[in-house]
Amino acid sequence: MAPLIRPLAESEMPLLRRLLADYLLEWDPSADPAGYWHDDYIAAFRAGLAAGTLAILLLWSDAPDDGEPLGCAIARIERAWYRAGDLTGIVEEFYITPAYRRHGHGRALAEAIFAQLRRMGATVITAQVLRENTRALHFWQGIGMSIEVYQLYRLAT
Repeated sequence: MAPLIRPLAESEMPLLRRLLADYLLEWDPSADPAGYWHDDYIAAFRAGLAAGTLAILLLWSDAPDDGEPLGCAIARIERAWYRAGDLTGIVEEFYITPAYRRHGHGRALAEAIFAQLRRMGATVITAQVLRENTRALHFWQGIGMSIEVYQLYRLAT
């Protein structure tokens, strides 16, 4: 059967935290998920959901009562600083558990989060990918996204 994709329910926040912990540990096995995905993140998630500027979708097997979600997508809407009427949809976090990759679940979840962002008013959609995550880069390019900007970072200290 096809997987089920639906918005996060408040009662599922602990499930989201477990998915995010797995996601972080995949990239940094020595990381502390509780310190990274701390209560401020969760408070920001709740505030964004309440304001209608954040969307969180969970990917389940065909029946969500069967245990843990298989993946998640977290995206937000942001107004362009130079034109208040332009809304950008930004996929901030996107994760599919390793056992369920390369089965079409990522594409289905991506299309669902794109549709949600369009409903929220997005006229353009971006996704953020860690530099080291070439598999994700190829995934996003494979579903029609293109590299348009390089964003550089430097600590302010």
